[in-house]
Amino acid sequence: MLNTNLSKIRPEGHYQNDCWIILMVICFSVFIYGLIEGFSVQYSDIPPSILGYRMYVVHGSSMEPTIMNGSLIIVKEKEAEMIQIDEIITYLCYRSQKPCTTHRVVGIEKWSNGSVGEVSFVTMGDANRVEDPTLVQSCKVVGVVRRIIEPHHVRNITLWLKITVKLVMFFIFMLLGARVYSKKSF
Repeated sequence: MLNTNLSKIRPEGHYQNDCWIILMVICFSVFIYGLIEGFSVQYSDIPPSILGYRMYVVHGSSMEPTIMNGSLIIVKEKEAEMIQIDEIITYLCYRSQKPCTTHRVVGIEKWSNGSVGEVSFVTMGDANRVEDPTLVQSCKVVGVVRRIIEPHHVRNITLWLKITVKLVMFFIFMLLGARVYSKKSF
């Protein structure tokens, strides 16, 4: 005969409680992380990096037709010495009106500052007829453009995300309501 101690058996639904607590901790953690990152973007010129990638929305037409106004670009961090002519870079702007600019590298100037070698970039927008008036120092480079998502795709992604978030929130509230209702019925 089995010798079973009934006090060690977990009550029915206890595993559901554990899963619910884990889900709430994960949601709360993501919420707090989002708040922290949101505030950090407001007070700095560079958005947060995720595995060396950053996302920007392009405001302006200087890179058309390659990058349209309103496009989303994904920028990958890259060592300045590895950047080559014809790559598109995002860099901190020399003007205070805009935090970043994205232009094509049309020239590279290398010079030495004592024992240290420095690299600067000559840049130009694809729609511009002249090079940018100021060299871009290597310390100002944020990264190289790796992916361009056109404005109409950005709108589709945004719409999909809005619908998905609403559906997920609806199902979470339905589960929460069902859980509360089931506890009251006993």
